[in-house]
Amino acid sequence: ARHISCRQQLNSGVSTECSVRLQTLLGDSFVSFYFRGSQLFSERVSDFDTIVVLKEIGNYNSKSISTELNGFFSNKYFHINYFDTLVLDKESIKNNRNYQFLIKVLSVHVFGDLLHREYVGFKPDRDVVFLLDKLKEKLEHVIREIYHLSEMDKYKASNYLFKFLIRSAFELVVIKEGLYTRDLNTCQFLFSRHFPQFEDVSLKLLGYYNKRKFSITDFTELANKFGKILLYEYQRTFTS
Repeated sequence: ARHISCRQQLNSGVSTECSVRLQTLLGDSFVSFYFRGSQLFSERVSDFDTIVVLKEIGNYNSKSISTELNGFFSNKYFHINYFDTLVLDKESIKNNRNYQFLIKVLSVHVFGDLLHREYVGFKPDRDVVFLLDKLKEKLEHVIREIYHLSEMDKYKASNYLFKFLIRSAFELVVIKEGLYTRDLNTCQFLFSRHFPQFEDVSLKLLGYYNKRKFSITDFTELANKFGKILLYEYQRTFTS
């Protein structure tokens, strides 16, 4: 895991209070807690993505734990808008390289068991291509549902799909580049270096990042176009 200090970025003691809160809430079921996502790779820390690992899921679920954390911290730290929590059990992580990658590469350990030390390391090869495998399903789902959402949820869905597409694009070149990154600008730049014919469309898509006012129709048309390009190249590169 990347041992950068979210605690220093926040300068708030949030991790210590998180520890006490989770252990009180979960008791002996609790195993480990990780920060994950964009706040690890940028200065933006208003949205907190987390992973809670339990011995067994039981009656716990991501929504209830996320709601509990959000309710507890929203009145204490004005810069945290909401928590998004992924709840996993140790056994599911043990049998899933995607989850292991999420914990070992894309997350930072906060407290609890040092699970990231238990998993075999990753190299920038086929072993780290996860998003492209799910791209068709995610693309179709978001484009089908986005028109039925509220304005705020449309923004969230488009932002999610945008990031999914740009990072999927990078997966096409991760082996050639020999590195891994989550940074969106770097993903777009490195993708374009290998696919200059698609630079314009990827740059245009990049322009939607954190843009709150735009035509959903224009966005979905662009996203669908770029998604089909990626799916074609994925088929040609990895499955032929």
